[in-house]
Order: sequence, then C-alpha cells, then structure tokens
Amino acid sequence: MSFAKKLADKIKEKKDAIAAAQVEVLNKLKTTPEIQKERYDICLSCEKLYKPTSTCKICGCFMQVKTWLPGEACPLGKWKAVKIEGEKDG
Repeated sequence: MSFAKKLADKIKEKKDAIAAAQVEVLNKLKTTPEIQKERYDICLSCEKLYKPTSTCKICGCFMQVKTWLPGEACPLGKWKAVKIEGEKDG
C-alpha cells in the first residue's frame, strides 16, 4: 500500500471519529423526543404558529428546531426551558 493511500485512510479514519464525536455531543445537547413532541404539539395548536413553515409569529423561530433545544422556552409561556441530565448550573 502506498504512503498516499495510507495517509488518506488515516485521514478518513480521523474524520469519521470526529463526526461520531460531534453526533454524540449534539445528542447530549438536545432534549428528549418525548419533550420535543410535547412542546411541538403545543405549538401546532397555537394560533401564533405559521403552519406552512412551522415558524412562530412571535419569536420568528422554526419550531421544529426550537422544540429540541432544552434551554429555549415559548415566548408566550406555553412551555418552559428544561435542564438536561448532566448539565451544570451556570
């Protein structure tokens, strides 16, 4: 095997390891699917949701994304921010 091929294989191996680590970190930073569903169901029944784009007319956020973020809350107080497991008080 050539040096270039070995180097390319090593680079790919490292890239794959970094990608896997990023996915692991991102999974730890989002809320549970149950909380996301509960939040999004509330949004779907809200008169302030622009349904064609799932955008909140108050804060402008894409609610399919915002409902996954534990530190976010509804601007109308319909659902609150939550603390994720292992999160430190800041």
